Amino acid sequence: MAEENKEDDKNSSNYFTPLNPTRPNQVQKTWSSRKFTPYSITGSRRFTRILTSHSRVKKYNDMMKDPGMEITNLTPPDSPERLSSFITRTPGIAMQTNRELKDISSDICHIVGKTWRLHRCSPLHRFKTSFLQGYKRLLLGHLESIKTKGLAFEVGEEVYSIDGKFSVDISILQEFSFYDTDERALKVTVYQVVNNTSSPVLDAIFCNFGNDFQNWYGLDGFTFLPVCIVKGPVSLSRTVMSWFQDHFDCTIIPFKLPPIELTWYASLWAGLETDNKPCDFELCYTVPCSVKGLKKVSFCVDTGDVKLLWDSCHSNDSDIFTGEESQAFMEALNSHFYQHFRVHLGSLSLSRIRTSVVYLNSDGQIKILQAKYVRHILQQITAAALETDQHGRL
Repeated sequence: MAEENKEDDKNSSNYFTPLNPTRPNQVQKTWSSRKFTPYSITGSRRFTRILTSHSRVKKYNDMMKDPGMEITNLTPPDSPERLSSFITRTPGIAMQTNRELKDISSDICHIVGKTWRLHRCSPLHRFKTSFLQGYKRLLLGHLESIKTKGLAFEVGEEVYSIDGKFSVDISILQEFSFYDTDERALKVTVYQVVNNTSSPVLDAIFCNFGNDFQNWYGLDGFTFLPVCIVKGPVSLSRTVMSWFQDHFDCTIIPFKLPPIELTWYASLWAGLETDNKPCDFELCYTVPCSVKGLKKVSFCVDTGDVKLLWDSCHSNDSDIFTGEESQAFMEALNSHFYQHFRVHLGSLSLSRIRTSVVYLNSDGQIKILQAKYVRHILQQITAAALETDQHGRL
């Protein structure tokens, strides 16, 4: 028993440091200690993670073949396609900014304040917008056939059987995009009809925000909608996704976000201002199993204090939020937490973030709280999904 306790103490010491005034305060770094980065641009340019110019496709392909190749200046500073971090902008990108913040359609407002599950989707083969009515009939027939086998869905901890009939609506969302050149989003809604009254039980939106990666494929007959957000029972959504995979020869899987992605999003979105009553900035960490008696660590900071810290880390004369600024922001928070609790947050696994504009966890659950930031947030999610696909992990 003594040997087991000694072993536990040894494992726990990697994450928790006892109070010792003689021990120097060493804060572990969150970015520089990692050799792998999911971003296609170096730390000094890690504010955007997509290519927006077709002329740079060859350079990017060569870069992927040669990891030692310099990865800088993929997008010129005055490019109108460059996505800023909602701070002082140059006149060259004011036009896109106005649409992003002011052109808020009902489709955009529909997803605000609701919890969605993120999925990654490979290109849909031979999807035709002119055949939407046919897709409705085919999907409805698939659901009815599954229903005869006893399909049930869960709501919370309760499980309900499907009563009545299904109704399906498939439509194109014209305003659910970032640029005019993006693929139009596809919305699928499943209704349950009981006593001539229909109520929605599932919403799924396939979308692509602000990326030109679909043009890399160069193949006719493919529709590129790399992100799918779903709200509804898991079992029913699996049935709908299964039909899409079989009918369009695609792959749809849950989008899990690693801690390094959540760290970047937390630091990037901490500086966004909100019109509503701000909520506390929160970081939730998962504690390793070797540490007994503790499962998670939650770190909450007042939104005003976080904004002051973010402003102190970011250069006011730049419209780029860099990887170095992200690292400085997170290290400042980690250092503050260590001073009080002697816990290295950098040694733990970040599993959930919450800012004034969004809630996001490692399982891919997302809740956007501000309509004017929907396009920006989903653009970042789309870029991450495309990079994961680019690295061959779909």
